[in-house]
Amino acid sequence: MIFITAIVGLIRQTKKPSAWEGHSYSQLLQDVYDYTLDVMTALKNVGIYPKWVQVGNEIPGGFLYPEGSTDNWNQLIQLLNKGYDAVKSVSPQSKVVLHIDQGNNNALFRWWFDNAQKYGARYDVIGMSYYPYWLEGSRITLCPLTI
Repeated sequence: MIFITAIVGLIRQTKKPSAWEGHSYSQLLQDVYDYTLDVMTALKNVGIYPKWVQVGNEIPGGFLYPEGSTDNWNQLIQLLNKGYDAVKSVSPQSKVVLHIDQGNNNALFRWWFDNAQKYGARYDVIGMSYYPYWLEGSRITLCPLTI
């Protein structure tokens, strides 16, 4: 997984790294490509060719806000495609994953991937997170355990 965010691991909070604040959109495109290329090259230099590479993490609203928000699908897909291009330039056999959460939400997945297709996203695998405990209508009740 290649995190491109200011805070790693926070779903729906994928702001730009502080070093990229103030960059123009065209510079952000280059930033994504260069960062992804650097990570992939570092892996290659130690003999690692990942089977899968995920650009971003759980990005149902996009990433690198505000430019890469789903409020602007065209820009979001261009940013993701820059990551895809960088991965494939170093490791053509690696599969690129686009990953969103709420695996029980078919409408979200249809909306997201229909738009990704409409705007020309390049990817090989759909990544899905499903955390039933936190999803509405999917809570699991655990039986109390007495020892």
